Amino acid sequence: MTLHPVPPLDDEEQAPRRAPWLRWVALVVVLAMVIATPFIYVFSRRSREPRSFRVPAGEVLTFAPGVVEPGDTLRCAGGAGAVVPNRGAGVTGFADGPSGGTSIAVRVATDGTVTVRCGL
Repeated sequence: MTLHPVPPLDDEEQAPRRAPWLRWVALVVVLAMVIATPFIYVFSRRSREPRSFRVPAGEVLTFAPGVVEPGDTLRCAGGAGAVVPNRGAGVTGFADGPSGGTSIAVRVATDGTVTVRCGL
């Protein structure tokens, strides 16, 4: 197999040149996307609706980081509930009624792991 050199293009066969302003438009669009991405990410995390999880009474559950987020609600089957705090914090709650009571303890590790204990 022999390779032959590509013949030079004639003036009539030259590829059409793009307008110089098109490169500036592309550059502005890319820069706008790079600058906007962190703001969009923060807004999407802030605008997420809090969720609610039900935990069986007498259970200790551990959620992996990202499954349960700060602001979500955890409720025991007996009625006690708590809002998940920020990383590194914990919260407890108690509910008492005529037929019994429950307690809940929520601890969030610094890595985002959430541990929930529902007592009787």
